[in-house]
Amino acid sequence: VRYKERLLLKKYLVNHVKIVDLHFHLHPNVPLNSSDPIVCQFRRYVSHRELLKVMDKSGIHQVIIFGMPSFEEDNSFINESILRYCALAPTRLIPFAILYDTLDVSKAVAQGFRGFKEHVYGQRILRTCNREPGLATPHRKSMYFQISKYRLPVLTHMGPNVVERITDILRFSPELILIVAHLGMSFS
Repeated sequence: VRYKERLLLKKYLVNHVKIVDLHFHLHPNVPLNSSDPIVCQFRRYVSHRELLKVMDKSGIHQVIIFGMPSFEEDNSFINESILRYCALAPTRLIPFAILYDTLDVSKAVAQGFRGFKEHVYGQRILRTCNREPGLATPHRKSMYFQISKYRLPVLTHMGPNVVERITDILRFSPELILIVAHLGMSFS
């Protein structure tokens, strides 16, 4: 009986609910010279056809795609690659730009990015120089504020200081759409 109920539920969900996967890391299909263990752990490439096939099989309507934010990779190259990849199926693949300090937010929006991704571990923005839990820098806060004016989300992977960081960010930019990944756990 449970099996039949699950099949009915799956059929209903696939036919009536648009399921969006909010968190898919993708790297360009080129060799990366990273020694960063976080980047290496998430280094993967799948063709858009393969991804669409898996999405269809799983009942996933759309997926948000971004690279693995890193302090040692060329984030602008990764962002450009994500845009090209998502253009292969623009109604199904949603490009998010890696948010890094020299990113021109206005240009990223004009290019077609529909949100932004940051990763406090991969980008080493987790702690200050004296190893205290880091809060957002004034520059990053201005970027959040600019993003909020476009009404686009920031998907962030927080660290152990998640409450302090969210409070700090939203105090400065209360209109920001902030999606917090892994809110219930930390990797520190």
